[in-house]
Amino acid sequence: MYATNYLERAFLNTLKGIQFTAPAVVYVGLYITSPSETGAGVEVNYNGYERQLVRFNSPAEKDGVISISNEEQINFPQTESPAGTVTYIGISDSKLGGNMLAYGKLTEDLEIRAQEAPVFMPGEIKVYSTGNLSTAYKKKLLNIFNGRSMNGVSPHLALFNNSPDKGGSELIGDNYSRVPIEFSAPEENETGQSVIKNSNKLNFNRPTTDWGMWDHTVVMDDLKLGEAIWIYDRGTGKELKKGYMPIANIGALKFAIN
Repeated sequence: MYATNYLERAFLNTLKGIQFTAPAVVYVGLYITSPSETGAGVEVNYNGYERQLVRFNSPAEKDGVISISNEEQINFPQTESPAGTVTYIGISDSKLGGNMLAYGKLTEDLEIRAQEAPVFMPGEIKVYSTGNLSTAYKKKLLNIFNGRSMNGVSPHLALFNNSPDKGGSELIGDNYSRVPIEFSAPEENETGQSVIKNSNKLNFNRPTTDWGMWDHTVVMDDLKLGEAIWIYDRGTGKELKKGYMPIANIGALKFAIN
């Protein structure tokens, strides 16, 4: 499934210190056309139809992917007459109207014939979190669907040797410190994703001793401890020796979710 603009912006705004209040429950709806990033698809409409409550399991990793899926069978009301062909589903925070969080295309189109009641079996609705988010924040994002809100954070840029998700360690040495990041408001890019960029120039202190090998750039959610949010593999490592000062110009860091 794909995140809508609403979910993307609410999540990204946590990096600006704004809390993302999760809905207490979420509902699945049936759509004839793609809801797209705006959540504005053509929803099924027949006598008795309504979105159905969906409960998800806890986020878990399988084959390197963090996901959630519906725990229980979901039954829609029966229709007395043909109601069209469902091609997409959407997950929203309200039974009527509200905000759509995510949408996805069915693996097979579902034609709703007269006297039929659409059904989803347990595990058939899956929501994934991919990309450069850390494992911890992929789970936080997916737990929005489980009613768990996210606090706003104070993001800082950090330098690591290997990924913190794989046991990597943050660089150390005299004068080393994480650098605070200020982010712009989320904007939509050419692919339709909501993106935020750093609005301040990021200057690390100049090393007065060797700091070690830098091969991952990481956004942390606190100045000192906390958890990793985004993890970027630089591809090749660089030995940070005395006198070398890493910097990131305004707009150099761009973040989006998938």
